[in-house]
Amino acid sequence: MKKFVAELIGTFMLVFVGTGAVVFGNGLDGLGHLGIAFAFGLAIVVAAYSIGTVSGAHLNPAVSIAMFVNKRLSSSELVNYILGQVVGAFIASGAVFFLLANSGMSTASLGENALANGVTVVGGFLFEVIATFLFVLVIMTVTSESKGNGAIAGLVIGLSLMAMILVGLKITG
Repeated sequence: MKKFVAELIGTFMLVFVGTGAVVFGNGLDGLGHLGIAFAFGLAIVVAAYSIGTVSGAHLNPAVSIAMFVNKRLSSSELVNYILGQVVGAFIASGAVFFLLANSGMSTASLGENALANGVTVVGGFLFEVIATFLFVLVIMTVTSESKGNGAIAGLVIGLSLMAMILVGLKITG
């Protein structure tokens, strides 16, 4: 139960801070690419160092699935982690929507992902596969017992998410 709650809180933190920065920071016209990337990256860093000792701060089903495939997570833990992540993301999205709806700001765009003009579905999908692979590769390496460096893992993971967002924000949002 502790791991479920940790993943719920960590994913809430990531989604609330990240999408909150997009929505309340006026998207690309406000914070811009760098500000949005920083918000998501810093949320990962904070979550990693605050709940990482409880659950490992996966915060993403792709990460949990990779941990399961590499036998670093049991099947029952996998289900528990993904449920916590989904619930945390829904609650965070609901909180952002509630705050936005009660702020007088438009709820027309809630920071949803969308393909940029000229980007095909195949191109967008390919970018997401590559970005997810690179992000998970970094996580699996820096958290490895034999090759990793636990002291700075959270920072490296946050920076890698920032890099993926800087590259892909104009591709898939």
